[in-house]
Amino acid sequence: MNFQIADLADVPFYNADRCDSKPEPVQMLIRQVTEADALVLACPEYNYSIAPALKNALDWVSREPDCAPFNGKPVAIMGAGGGMGTSRAQYHLRQVCVYLNLRPVNKPEVFSNAFSASFNESGDLIDPSLQQQVTALMNALLAWYCFMERQEAWMTRFQFCGGLMIFSCRDIVIICMILFHIMQVKNFWNYIVAILIRNLRIGRRLLQVKIFGSNPCLSAGKNCKTKKIP
Repeated sequence: MNFQIADLADVPFYNADRCDSKPEPVQMLIRQVTEADALVLACPEYNYSIAPALKNALDWVSREPDCAPFNGKPVAIMGAGGGMGTSRAQYHLRQVCVYLNLRPVNKPEVFSNAFSASFNESGDLIDPSLQQQVTALMNALLAWYCFMERQEAWMTRFQFCGGLMIFSCRDIVIICMILFHIMQVKNFWNYIVAILIRNLRIGRRLLQVKIFGSNPCLSAGKNCKTKKIP
C-alpha cells in the first residue's frame, strides 16, 4: 500500500467565482484525488467540528462535475485531538462523505488524544496499541477496496440485452453447481412449499381480521343471528 500526502498549505480559501480558473494548488489536489484508488482523511478537531483546511479542500474538489474525483471512492477516517479524540469531527466528516458519495470504512474507528503519551515531542506515533489500531484500519480499507473492485468486476461480467441477462460460461457453470447442490438438500422443496403455504394462511387470516375485525361475532368465530325488524 503506497501513500501520497496532499499538501493543503497552498490551497486558497474556496471561492465560487474562481471555479472556472482554479489555482494550480487546487488543480494539483484534484489530480491527486482523481488518481488515488482510495483516500485516508486524517484531521484534528476544532470547536467540535472538522478542521477548516480539510473542509476547504473537500469543497474545492467537490466542484468538479458530479463530484467525479470522490464519487464511489473508498475512504478511511482517523484523527488525533483533544477531549474525545476527534470523534465529533469524524462524525461530521462522515456526513460530508454522504454528499460526496465517498464510501467510508465503518470499523475500526481510530480516535486518539493528541496530547497523550502516544506521541513523542516530534509528533510521531509511538504507542504500540494505537499503531495496531491504525494498521487494522488500513487493512480494513484495503479489504473494502478489494471488495468494491470485485463487485464492480462482477457487474461488468454480464450484459443486458433487451432485458436478457447474458452470463459468461464460467458464471453458468457456477450457477448450475449451486442449483445441483440445492436439489440434493433433503426435503428442500418440501420446506419451501411449507413456508409458502404458511405465509398464505397468515395472509388470509390477516385479511379476515382486517375485513371482519369490527364485528365481535365474526372476530370471535361465532355465528351471529340477524334479528328481523317488523
